[in-house]
Amino acid sequence: MTVVRLLRNPAAVALAAIVVGAVIMDVWAVRVVVSDTGQVWNGGQVTEEALAAFRLVQFANAVPEPATLVGVLALLGVIVIGAVTNRAGRPGADVSAARAR
Repeated sequence: MTVVRLLRNPAAVALAAIVVGAVIMDVWAVRVVVSDTGQVWNGGQVTEEALAAFRLVQFANAVPEPATLVGVLALLGVIVIGAVTNRAGRPGADVSAARAR
């Protein structure tokens, strides 16, 4: 019952989408960093491909920490919305009193 109520709440759906996006960004960044061999320079020659690979790895190094933080905070938001939705949806519960708290 609570899952159905959560799916009807646009804030919970948006936060769940943020969680999924953060997980995708985390996985992408970790895969890029792990697949980096560290050898982007070809015998001292700097090419556009080498610079692009270097920039991509530098960007991927900066992604996991903020993406994890955003994902965790969004998941906590979904949990809070679920708790409030569950509390307000009980039989005999005063919905206006639960929303006012």
